[in-house]
Amino acid sequence: MTTLEQRMENNKLRRLRKIARDLGYTIEKGYVHYMTGYQVRRGVEEHWCSPVYINQNGEKETGYIVKDDRTGFYVWGSYNDVYDHLWNLDDVESFLKREAEKTERR
Repeated sequence: MTTLEQRMENNKLRRLRKIARDLGYTIEKGYVHYMTGYQVRRGVEEHWCSPVYINQNGEKETGYIVKDDRTGFYVWGSYNDVYDHLWNLDDVESFLKREAEKTERR
């Protein structure tokens, strides 16, 4: 990804985060993880680890997940039974547009 593309993506993410906040959602950026994890013990503490998905080029995939701040639950579709952080910014934007339209109709 070029520097220009990265700046455009950051601007879009900043704009979408503001819209999401106004609608009662939070957008989280992260790597796509397998939902089936395992426990790891480090010293006296235990942590739950979910392996990061690696594509066929050997790269970690970055995606977005959306949380409903009113319930504290993640929005189905931005994760599924197998992976989390599934959406790209266009998916997030489409979801927020649908939610804004629902809000306007009320």
